[in-house]
Amino acid sequence: MKSILPKSMKVSLVALALVSCAQTDHFGAPSFDCTDPSWSPNTTIDNVFTLADERIRLYPAAPTDALTGIVISSDQGGNFYNKLHIVDEYTLRPMTINLELPDSYAEFPPGTKILVKLDNLYITNSFGKLALGGGIYTSSKDKKYIGSIPKNSLGKHLEKYCDALVAPETYTRRLTLEDLKQNTAQYTNTLVTLENVQFDPHIVDKKLYDPNDVDAQGYTLRKLVDSQGNVCYIRTGKMSKDFIDYSIPANSGSITGIVDVFSKQIQLYPRLLTDLLLNQDPLTGDSSTSGEEEDNEGKDSEEDNSNETIPVEPGDQLVFAGADFEDWDAFKSTLTRAGLKFAVQVPHEGWNNSTGLAFRGSPTKTDMAFVVQNQTVPTTATAISFLMKGRASRRSLSIQVYDAMGYFVAYNLGDVQQSKSVSPSSRTNKEGNVNQYNGTIDTHDQWIIITLPLAGVAYNQTGSGPFFAIRFGGKTTTIPSEYDLILDEIRFELPQ
Repeated sequence: MKSILPKSMKVSLVALALVSCAQTDHFGAPSFDCTDPSWSPNTTIDNVFTLADERIRLYPAAPTDALTGIVISSDQGGNFYNKLHIVDEYTLRPMTINLELPDSYAEFPPGTKILVKLDNLYITNSFGKLALGGGIYTSSKDKKYIGSIPKNSLGKHLEKYCDALVAPETYTRRLTLEDLKQNTAQYTNTLVTLENVQFDPHIVDKKLYDPNDVDAQGYTLRKLVDSQGNVCYIRTGKMSKDFIDYSIPANSGSITGIVDVFSKQIQLYPRLLTDLLLNQDPLTGDSSTSGEEEDNEGKDSEEDNSNETIPVEPGDQLVFAGADFEDWDAFKSTLTRAGLKFAVQVPHEGWNNSTGLAFRGSPTKTDMAFVVQNQTVPTTATAISFLMKGRASRRSLSIQVYDAMGYFVAYNLGDVQQSKSVSPSSRTNKEGNVNQYNGTIDTHDQWIIITLPLAGVAYNQTGSGPFFAIRFGGKTTTIPSEYDLILDEIRFELPQ
């Protein structure tokens, strides 16, 4: 144990302690002395990585085990919440700590060396991402997630060293976007600085975070590119206070953030606005391609290509009010605040000359057409079906069916020439990107029926929250997008 208290620093430390006491009560009254942890580390993040698997379970080794790490994250900008990202100071192996500690940057700014006592904590290693937490959270659908270390237990498990903050260059890797793409697994959950990058020129002057341009989890994704056409995405959410008013510049430069991966989509989480250093001229070369998006699409399509004849007729019960599009106001009343995009009402063009919903034109970006919410639905439905007629050039549709937790499975229509049954994605969007838009639709001017089986799908039966949504694919520099589709009669199929 050592105590650091030079006379010349006493006044400053007292003042700092008083300010800290006013701003935070994370660990009770502050101490004027800085005291190193009383325990000595006897294991490492690398060792814990080898012990953990996809199960969430108590740390299985000795109750006296402890490890050290360097904090690399900061929630000061609002882009992180109740998570502390650390790395081994020698190997840079990453680990995420789930904890109940808003404003954790005040206690653990980047560069802080900490000791973690592992007794009675839980570990999991999902998709190569090592996480540590305080328990197991079980959802109403019996899905299990790693819980946070309670606020009142943090002092038992986390201690800071008195050492000066570790210099950023010690734990930050500088690399190109090509390096990141080729070695994604190596860099996931670590802090990197991407050099010679810029935002896609098509989104210059847009806000980095836009509440009207978000994914199903409420995050805005902005494309980052290099001069070779490599792509990753900057992710910000509504709590990202540091980024809300930031307008995307045309300049190039470097961006620092923590790497994550959803499906095969590389995402970067900047911590503060100072992580964006874009002060160079715009790049030249192929900097507006959408390579990552194209790489992701069409590779996990899960559909039933059975050739059996499927009768073309409406199903049993409307999935939501106005799902036959005759009562347009009733339909619009079911939608979330984002409303309706791209799709329009078309009288006399629906099934049997009724009213339908048309997707027509060439959208410039992939987006959500609509999300239906707060629906009372049957508990015994076997499928959702809808009727469709028309064409779509190299861009298909992706249908989302939500569970009670707000996550969804995707039914990616892919190529369509005749009636077909489309199976849901094998996982929800909680585990990664599940929407895909590749595919050509041509029904040869005939009505067909699309069936979305619900067997094994825990669809939302609470009457509250999102239930059903449709997404369409926008054009890119290499993939055109031209829709001329009509949908009608979105209905449940019920047991006979």
